[in-house]
Amino acid sequence: MTTNSPSSDAEPASSTIDPDAQARRANDGELSAGFQSDLTIDEDAVDGPLTGEELAPELDEHRDDGKLHAEYRRLAAEQAAWRRLATLVARGVEPLEVFGAVADEMRRCVPADTAGLWRFDTDGEIAIVAAAAHPATLAKWPVGTRTAMEGTTIAALVQRSGQPARIDSYEDVAGSIAAGGRTAVGVPIIIDGRVWGMAAVGSMQRRPLPADTEVRISRLAAAPG
Repeated sequence: MTTNSPSSDAEPASSTIDPDAQARRANDGELSAGFQSDLTIDEDAVDGPLTGEELAPELDEHRDDGKLHAEYRRLAAEQAAWRRLATLVARGVEPLEVFGAVADEMRRCVPADTAGLWRFDTDGEIAIVAAAAHPATLAKWPVGTRTAMEGTTIAALVQRSGQPARIDSYEDVAGSIAAGGRTAVGVPIIIDGRVWGMAAVGSMQRRPLPADTEVRISRLAAAPG
């Protein structure tokens, strides 16, 4: 998926699939009114990072530690994102709205240029279910777009392995949805024992996405479950 960096003259945007299309897919036995994301992720990695509450006492003792303060702010932002998603679920909003919110929160918390949820179809294609990105990117890759899952893109890696995957440089990656991207991280969404799709973020920066990106987007994507 092609990504573009946000600019000062346009606000980030998010989008979700049409409800009628979602209803039609529900009739075909696909994901509808419940989003259970049994995300495959290394348990040690998930248990490793501290929560904001656990970090607060240590922060009081090391007020001049810039890295510690940055970690605390990151954890606080992630917990706030969890609360926003949990509020949506508790209110009983439509799944499509929750999907869009998950994409927004993943993009904001990493941070990344693009974020979204994708569905793997049985015909070898991948469909965009929800996305958050610069408006120009959403216009080029609107929700509902179906693309052949080919080459060694992040989608192909996640679909084949059923495990989190990352690409730190797309320069030598084959596949139509790889064009224009530089780095990406994806984690599988597993429903009823099968890899239903993936949650992923992408960046146009030359440096790799943070080492804990897999854990962070897994947590956010699992929040509605």
